[in-house]
Amino acid sequence: MEQWLSTKSIFAVTTTSAVSHPLLTTNRVVEQFDYAVIDEAGQLTEPQVLGALRKAAKFVLVGDAQQLPPLVVSKEAEQRGMSLSLFERLSTRWRAEAVRSLTIQYRMSAPILSLSNALIYDGAMSCASDFVSTQKLEFEATAKWKESTESSPKWLRHAMDPERAVVMLNTDRLFVDCDVTKSESMDSENAKSQSIESTKSNGGTVNEYEATL
Repeated sequence: MEQWLSTKSIFAVTTTSAVSHPLLTTNRVVEQFDYAVIDEAGQLTEPQVLGALRKAAKFVLVGDAQQLPPLVVSKEAEQRGMSLSLFERLSTRWRAEAVRSLTIQYRMSAPILSLSNALIYDGAMSCASDFVSTQKLEFEATAKWKESTESSPKWLRHAMDPERAVVMLNTDRLFVDCDVTKSESMDSENAKSQSIESTKSNGGTVNEYEATL
């Protein structure tokens, strides 16, 4: 196996396994890698990334600090800086020298991208082509589907409309253990905070960055 591995130039491992993977903990196959490329680095804790960089002469971190940060359950660890990724730490300090922004995307159609541009990217992102800009799933509405949606509440018909690329649904009150009158009298920030705390008390794990975005 070691002889076979020694003939390869590219190796793929997860950051979790990199901490103990023989490729990175011994010199039996490779003494040093030319590059280590870490994807989704903005969602990884610093120890996770450092484990994969131990034998790399150079490294490239690929990620987006505007998306979800590392999910850290321990409040003490979070307060001590565990929720700050190495990606965000380095990109904040060395932005001009080492950061290159990738502004062309292939994933979202134009209506969906417009939401991300408005909320996060200040209009910097663009679709790679007209095909990407207009892409959507083709949906053939059957008579039964039309009949079922016509009798549904207005909000559900709105959410299930296949012509709508982006639909915003307020779920703040799904986990709030209080009556409707009390919920409606709460301002949005209090309702959001209570929703998060209620989810936690019920045993759920909440990424507060995502919950308050």
